[in-house]
Amino acid sequence: MLLNFAFLIGLIQSTPPDLAELKSQFMQEPAELAERYYQHTNLPANTGSAQFYQLTLRAAIVSNQPKLANDISVKLSQPLWQPIIDNHKAKIISNMGVLMRINGHYQDAIFAYRCALDLNQNDPHFRFHTLLNLQSAMVRLKQHDKAKQILEEAKLLATDEQQRLRVKINVANNLLDNNQLYQARDLFKELYRDLSLANETETAARIGLNLLNTEVLLGDFAQFWRYQNSVRQTIFAVPNNNHHYYYHFVIMRALVNVLEAPNEIHLQRLAYAIEHGDFLFEHGQQQSMQQYVDMVNVRWLSEHFASQVARYNRIRPQKHVPKDLLNEHCLIDDTKSK
Repeated sequence: MLLNFAFLIGLIQSTPPDLAELKSQFMQEPAELAERYYQHTNLPANTGSAQFYQLTLRAAIVSNQPKLANDISVKLSQPLWQPIIDNHKAKIISNMGVLMRINGHYQDAIFAYRCALDLNQNDPHFRFHTLLNLQSAMVRLKQHDKAKQILEEAKLLATDEQQRLRVKINVANNLLDNNQLYQARDLFKELYRDLSLANETETAARIGLNLLNTEVLLGDFAQFWRYQNSVRQTIFAVPNNNHHYYYHFVIMRALVNVLEAPNEIHLQRLAYAIEHGDFLFEHGQQQSMQQYVDMVNVRWLSEHFASQVARYNRIRPQKHVPKDLLNEHCLIDDTKSK
């Protein structure tokens, strides 16, 4: 679908487009939207053009197109865009950090986020969200003490209930990743209750799955069955794209059946669910599935899952993320990048 003529006239006349309408029209196909950039690389530097380029940049990140995202970012890093885009260099570097994190380049992501914090022009909202991104990358590298310190700083910057909730969720996830399972369980229970009462359905579904996952890792199957029906109903209430939540739930339920009542039928059901669940890798569940396979400790299942992971990595390898902007705008400081 081509950008309509009225929209382009709006860009030229510096009339900001209706971003909500554009998102509903194009975000169904973010890869296609992102590539529209190459058709309109020479728009004048005004508010409408900036909004279009920022939207294509977000689409490039969502669809994981690092080269395209870098091309757009290099354009927006030019001085003529600075008066139009607030805090523009910090935001551009932070976006590259997101791409690095998505592709597993966690040390590079940490460096990018720290650089973005240095470039930040006294925007507390930007600092808050960049700190949470930094913390997420640190957790991936098992830097739990540093991640905890970052969360404490973010907590001090939280100015509303939504931001305080974001910090609380990250604290719970940090506890889970650090194998502090009992503390994580208590916090997940509290969060699941509060989010359910507040009708924050999708976030409640994610937290509910984390709660069930924690019960599985603790081996507390009575508590798993206590909460599983409520979490399932919450997943069903998610308005769109709930299939990956439900499939994770199905795998955990199959796992608990194997661990509670090991037999060939339960094992085959779990193996089937895992075999068809590699799409969950794109939703960050590869580590959880590996833990489930290790808990069952059946050789043929472990070998099959290892082959499944290797096949996925061949088909969907980590992508190279250009460092042009980091090299240009970030000071190389080994003490910060480690």
